[in-house]
Amino acid sequence: MSEEEINRKIAVIFATDVVGYSKHMEVDESETVKNLRACENLLTGLFEKHKGRLFNTGGDSFLAEFPSAVSAVECAVAFQLAIQQRNKLDKTTVKLEFRIGINTGDVIQEKENLLGDGVNVAARLEALAQTNGITISKSVYDFVKGKTKFEFNDIGLQKVKQNEFHAFDIILNNEQKRSLRTGKGTNLLKPAISILTIFLLVVGISFYLNIFSMNKSNVTKTSNKEISDRVLVLVKPFDLASKGSDLDYIAKATTDHVNSTLSNYRMILVLEGSTGKFVVENELTNTEIKNQFGVNLMIDGTVQIAGEQIRISTNITNLDINQIVSSEIFELSEGELFEAQDKITNRLMSELKLTPNTQHNARVSENPEVYKLNSLAFGNLIAWTRQGASKAQELWTQALEIEPNNLRLKMGLGWVAHQKVLLGISDNPSDDLQNALEIAMEMLEEEPNQVLAMTLASVVHGIFGNYEEACLKLEDMNDLAMAPNDLAMVAYINQNCDDNAQVIKVLERLFLIAPHYPSWIRYYYAYALIQVGELDAAFDYAQEQTKYSHSYYGANETFLLILSYISDKRKNTADAKKFFDEYTRMPNKLTGTHIKSDFSSAQNQDFPNDFVNTLKKYGLTD
Repeated sequence: MSEEEINRKIAVIFATDVVGYSKHMEVDESETVKNLRACENLLTGLFEKHKGRLFNTGGDSFLAEFPSAVSAVECAVAFQLAIQQRNKLDKTTVKLEFRIGINTGDVIQEKENLLGDGVNVAARLEALAQTNGITISKSVYDFVKGKTKFEFNDIGLQKVKQNEFHAFDIILNNEQKRSLRTGKGTNLLKPAISILTIFLLVVGISFYLNIFSMNKSNVTKTSNKEISDRVLVLVKPFDLASKGSDLDYIAKATTDHVNSTLSNYRMILVLEGSTGKFVVENELTNTEIKNQFGVNLMIDGTVQIAGEQIRISTNITNLDINQIVSSEIFELSEGELFEAQDKITNRLMSELKLTPNTQHNARVSENPEVYKLNSLAFGNLIAWTRQGASKAQELWTQALEIEPNNLRLKMGLGWVAHQKVLLGISDNPSDDLQNALEIAMEMLEEEPNQVLAMTLASVVHGIFGNYEEACLKLEDMNDLAMAPNDLAMVAYINQNCDDNAQVIKVLERLFLIAPHYPSWIRYYYAYALIQVGELDAAFDYAQEQTKYSHSYYGANETFLLILSYISDKRKNTADAKKFFDEYTRMPNKLTGTHIKSDFSSAQNQDFPNDFVNTLKKYGLTD
């Protein structure tokens, strides 16, 4: 096409995208698509009302052209408010959120589509926007200031790739006020723009100069000194703004790295990752996060991938004063990630002079491809599904082809083998369990205090009935377990070894740092209370848990069965039947076999047998 044939014009471009769309699809694909279609209908209706024209869509992203900047801004505000209202009222578990960017500039029109920098900058502004937020260029701001009732926040000059633009946020609530500055250059390794250097500066100042006016009495609702004397930190899952990239593991890996690195410092108490997920899924405000968990500092971020470049934005919010104290936008290549992580760790050690925990876990590999495969494999493993176990096995096998002597990768396959047996998809359970045991023992020869290897060995020994071996290192495991996953597994081993008093003790430690750990651990807590004779406490706890909707398969149903069982033991058959009848109306129908599988490696089978036999009176099937 010659220059004379190019159709250029000035247009107002509206760009929007779903926040965390890939995560929603992983959780519930059909419900996500259903809700996306509903949001799309809402959006297109507003486009029509405000004279906008949809000219391009990428499934969960939408580009529209408007005749005026005022119309585009009014449409954007109306859409965000409508979506927030819909999420409050709608009963669906999938609640979609959007970011919006608006720019006016020169574009090229090709048939119905629009191209050029005017569109590109709108997309950059959308990626820069906060969740449920709207970010506009100065050119749009100049058109709409004084013509709308909205409040604007100047976030300064931004430079992303070849685009440089002055940006403004539209403030829909006070929590959206922030201060951004441009990330200079493209090298993440510069200390001033590392993910945790920001954290370093904020926390370092708070430790040594006490500029954060922390109210220690509000740090947590518990009086446990383990929490009350420390800075409480929450890392929200980094949001993936780009879809369909083979680098999408970066968002989770970045979140996990921030969490694991900070967890190694005893003066900082980092809430376990499921709490961050809970906060996001339940759309808690900063005030709600502060009141519910006592969090002092919150870290969140966005990862966007374009070609081989990775763009990361981070925010640190001081919840004691409810202000964003630092924000950064910067770019890096995939190959720079490891060196950056090392710099971050070194800076934390040297500048904060903090003593790391003994449970510091080194990176699984210095090979980017192996690192990626391991991250993806672990994500599939924790899904605890047949498909997840099979995919995790495939990914770890690929990683071991690159690094055949990597024991940490082998440990992954050991856990896969164990999981396949419990999920009933193992072709040879005995061989799989023996393989898992051999892997765990090989790991312990290299790292004698590796908690996950100790627990894997113990679980397999329990399944084989070798309880002397299963319980041999239990005391060491109780002392070594610090991380939430370690504590959960150690509680499980204590149950297998018939030490339910220790189960209760370990889980109460877990609940302090992981108040929203997956729900299976909560009914294990109720089981332990029953077995130590604390029926009243178990009943009250299970009844409290029925007030919540648990995402883990069968958790809601299990608590009702526990209530039915305890009622029967109290000779209250009417209540026992009432709770069981309520259970029958739940979506997941558990069997006696399913319940007993929770105790498959336990030495004492008296309780699960009694539990199942008692509930058979009310209709529980084998």
